[in-house]
Amino acid sequence: MRKLWTQREVIEIANFLHVQREKFNNNSLNYWRDKGVFPDPVNAEKGMYSWYRTDDVIAGILSVAMRTRPPVKITQEDVEMAMKRVLESNKSKYISKMLGK
Repeated sequence: MRKLWTQREVIEIANFLHVQREKFNNNSLNYWRDKGVFPDPVNAEKGMYSWYRTDDVIAGILSVAMRTRPPVKITQEDVEMAMKRVLESNKSKYISKMLGK
């Protein structure tokens, strides 16, 4: 599995797991990051990709799922399965090709 994930892929993973009642989007991610629930990206330059480590993504999504109303019951295995599903999408294949993986 990849070591880094883009912000768009993190959002796709969260939506795949139905972490929130509404769609999980950039505003949701920013909200949880500002509250200190979701970890900060490895690098975040304006106009560039924001990259997150695999461990940070897993921990962040599990933390967000526990704090939503009603809490979503997911495990680390569920998040890893969602990551594999997102890797199969066309957008992720482009990112993987760009990373040279």
